[in-house]
Amino acid sequence: MYIRIESGEFVLWDGSLETLAAAFPGKTLQAIEAFSVLEDVPFGAVGLAGASLFIYLAYDSVATAGELYYSGTPLSLEIAAEGATGTSYQLFTDNISTPIIQTRCIICHSSTGIASATVSTWQLQYLAATEPDFLQSNYNILVNYIRNATDGSELILAKPQGMEAHLGAVQLVEGTDEFEAFEAFVNAVLSE
Repeated sequence: MYIRIESGEFVLWDGSLETLAAAFPGKTLQAIEAFSVLEDVPFGAVGLAGASLFIYLAYDSVATAGELYYSGTPLSLEIAAEGATGTSYQLFTDNISTPIIQTRCIICHSSTGIASATVSTWQLQYLAATEPDFLQSNYNILVNYIRNATDGSELILAKPQGMEAHLGAVQLVEGTDEFEAFEAFVNAVLSE
């Protein structure tokens, strides 16, 4: 069991009231209170896909100083494995990962390539097929870009055709089987 402490970190907790520490000491709670459990953590990449999180809330009250109230029943969060059974994931594993990502893109789009993620927030950085969980990781990277980058679905198709600035030159040509498969993958992601 873990507790969130004031620094925002999660630390092991022995379950005793004596060691319970406040995540937000001195905060006055409102009738409705928004809070963030975790920020910017890709759950699948840290091995939590398919897991459940149970969150208990505890607080004290100015009405009864020093008396601790807690939720008793936890909030439950289910962490689904993103795309694990969707059409886009099947298209990615069958038609995109090996012939496009592992054969063409990864030459530049890797941790040591010219388009490494240190260059820009939205640079795509893939894992080699020799890395653990490369398939799910690379799929998640592409889906995140397609859904969340500004014009991501258009750019992911335009750049490898050389229609947008792309240091890697033309990698896919419209009308080829590889391009058609890549376009079908992007459309599947958008429809899911």
